Amino acid sequence: MISTAIVSLTLLMAALFSLVYALNPAFRRKVEAPKHVFLRQLAQYDEAVQQLPGEASEHATLEAEPSRKEGHK
Repeated sequence: MISTAIVSLTLLMAALFSLVYALNPAFRRKVEAPKHVFLRQLAQYDEAVQQLPGEASEHATLEAEPSRKEGHK
């Protein structure tokens, strides 16, 4: 009995969330905002790493050659 209520309420909440997400652009923007913040920060980090002298090129070489990274010669 209680498990049926839990499953039913969970399905109802998921359906309501999906409906609000599909019909309300403001809600969708609010839900998606952390993803866009993360992508913006990732792009800023990538730009900063590319601008580093010396260390960035060595880091890129190590990633391109896994055998050097693991210490094998």
